[in-house]
Amino acid sequence: MNHLITSVMQATPEWLTDTLHTAGILSQGEVLQVESDASERSAATTAHLSLSYSPDAPADAPRKLFLKLGGRPTESLFHREIAPMMPDGPLLRCYLAQYDAPSDTQILLLQDISETHYAAPEIVSPTHAECERMMATAAEFHAFWWEHSRLSGDIGEQNAQIGNDAFILRRTQETFPRFVDFMGERLSAKRRQLYEKVLSSMPLPMLTERLNSRQQITLIHGDSHAQNYMLPRDAGRVYLIDCADWRIQIPMADIAFLITLEFYPELRRRIEKPLVEYYHERLLEHGIQGYTWDQCWLDYRLATFQGLLMPIFWYSWSPPKFWWHSLEKVINAFEDLYCEELLS
Repeated sequence: MNHLITSVMQATPEWLTDTLHTAGILSQGEVLQVESDASERSAATTAHLSLSYSPDAPADAPRKLFLKLGGRPTESLFHREIAPMMPDGPLLRCYLAQYDAPSDTQILLLQDISETHYAAPEIVSPTHAECERMMATAAEFHAFWWEHSRLSGDIGEQNAQIGNDAFILRRTQETFPRFVDFMGERLSAKRRQLYEKVLSSMPLPMLTERLNSRQQITLIHGDSHAQNYMLPRDAGRVYLIDCADWRIQIPMADIAFLITLEFYPELRRRIEKPLVEYYHERLLEHGIQGYTWDQCWLDYRLATFQGLLMPIFWYSWSPPKFWWHSLEKVINAFEDLYCEELLS
């Protein structure tokens, strides 16, 4: 096993040579030099690495790598246990996914596609064409894991241990009184009562039954905002990144997350049904059977119901700039889609 590193400076030519050799990438030769540009994120340090090799190194050895130190251990678990099942999936190639529990240290060394791909800007919503590419990528990922046997096996066991959905609900319920105090008059009595009603009803029985039956469920990305889809600058495929929030869910959880938390009401009303229809058509093209349009649309509403929790969950650990805009977006979506009817 590669020795643990805790800083970008420790990603030396020697360490990279050993890591790539262990990964079966560098059969001969060595890394001679590495240049890096590091940046601090909320829970991790990341760096783009530029490598140069000795003359005897393979010609196809990667010249660009992406290093991530820190973050949630569920991401390294994803790249060790789940991603290898999808060698042709829309996922970055991983050269090292390591987690050390005693030191709570995670290391990820991934394919770097920053020169050929881009993430949608954070302020401006993605275009309709970009969204369609995201829908197609989500459908490809969901179709592969659709009612997969491992969801009732080892992945299901890991999902139960991680408990992302239960954690989000519990944290939201605990945080809600503090959220109400923070919002003050900015949260109307009507909306506060709506949240109280929703929180007391969750988890929804119809959703629990679906998850327990393992019918028409899949593995989802779990944090499928627009910036977690790397889009090609020219031709090429879209890639999913930051796969720490994966879990077993209804497929529309990823789709509603992207649409209802991303778009302001007027634009969302124009594009959401065409985008959900596009996603549904891509699922069918991947061979998914028995998942009707009516069920798909109901699942979109169910997922929007769940999505109402996210701004409060985000409030529990982040400043308003990360969730304030999403609050109005998802409440409007909840109302437009008559999600309260799902309680009856």
